[in-house]
Amino acid sequence: RLRTFDAIVVAGQAKSHCAAWTVAALPAAPPELATRLYLLEDCSSPVVVPGAVDYTDDADAAFARFAEAGAHVVRSTEPLASWPGPLAAAAPAQA
Repeated sequence: RLRTFDAIVVAGQAKSHCAAWTVAALPAAPPELATRLYLLEDCSSPVVVPGAVDYTDDADAAFARFAEAGAHVVRSTEPLASWPGPLAAAAPAQA
C-alpha cells in the first residue's frame, strides 16, 4: 500500500527506537520508496534518561543511514515547497 503514496512522512517518539525501527523495516519495500520518505528531524527525539542512557548518537546515525539510502531529513518549520523530492513538485506555490 505504501507504493500508492506520493510521500511518507515519519515523526515520533522515540527517534532512536520506534521511528528508527519503522524506517528500518522498510528495506523490504521497493527501493524507489526511499526517495518518497521524509523524516521530520524536529518532530522526533531520542531516548535520553539523564545519568542512565542516551541514544542521541544512535538516533542521529540511523537518520544518517536513511538519508544515505535516499530518504529526506527535513524540518516541520520548512515550507513543503522547499523540501526535496516529490513533495516540492506537488506543493502549492507560496503567495
